[in-house]
Amino acid sequence: DGGVSGCSGSPRRINVVNLEIVYPSGFGVNDMKKLYVSAVLLGAAMVARGDFVEFADDFGPSLTDFTDSVTLKKFDPNLGELFKVTYTLDATIAGEVSADSENPATRTVTLEVAGSVKVKEGAATLLEVSPFTSSGPIDLDPDNDAFPDFIGTDATTFPAVLVDSTFGTAVDAPTLNWFTATFLDETFSWDIEATGDSRAISSANFATLISQFASGTVTVRYDYNAVIPETSTYLSGLGLLGVAALAGRRLIRRR
Repeated sequence: DGGVSGCSGSPRRINVVNLEIVYPSGFGVNDMKKLYVSAVLLGAAMVARGDFVEFADDFGPSLTDFTDSVTLKKFDPNLGELFKVTYTLDATIAGEVSADSENPATRTVTLEVAGSVKVKEGAATLLEVSPFTSSGPIDLDPDNDAFPDFIGTDATTFPAVLVDSTFGTAVDAPTLNWFTATFLDETFSWDIEATGDSRAISSANFATLISQFASGTVTVRYDYNAVIPETSTYLSGLGLLGVAALAGRRLIRRR
């Protein structure tokens, strides 16, 4: 879970008894304007400070094919104004394909480890990865044991671990509203659909043995503008504004 840091304690009153502004000779109206602009820009930085929070949920590892779901938190509007959502799928497909020739002559076989993982909302697919890898052509000796034991020179095994990821973003108002919580710790769920497409390809008469798992993580990241300014920045902005105002009064008196 994400967290938000804050400050606590009782407020303190500060009494300013006497304040004298000392500025260098030649300090004029233009210098005062620059000081004022600096104070305004510093104050603007208080509301423009960006931050983010993210949540994640895992699925698997499970034998394909399977369906699952992930549950994630919606954005807490008390943190600030949400302006971007990024949702990411990181998936792993681990497979092993074995082939055993049952032919009296040498044959060639190609083994493939492949699959797909989808993140879905109802019938709509939000994210999808489809990793694939191949062993390339492999020559198998003629059958020498009369039954498929997947060992020896008439057999081969191709293991592979495939990692893939993809992401989507949203910045439009309707989607941002959907991701925004209407009550504390509100969540939403997306469906996971994992399928295996591993296989052995050959013109020969052969036996195959396939084992395949899928797993992964779905992450949602909320980028927002914080509504609570940093105390130090706030006080610095006020201080510069005060200095600019007092310096202006001194200049007016001089004139």
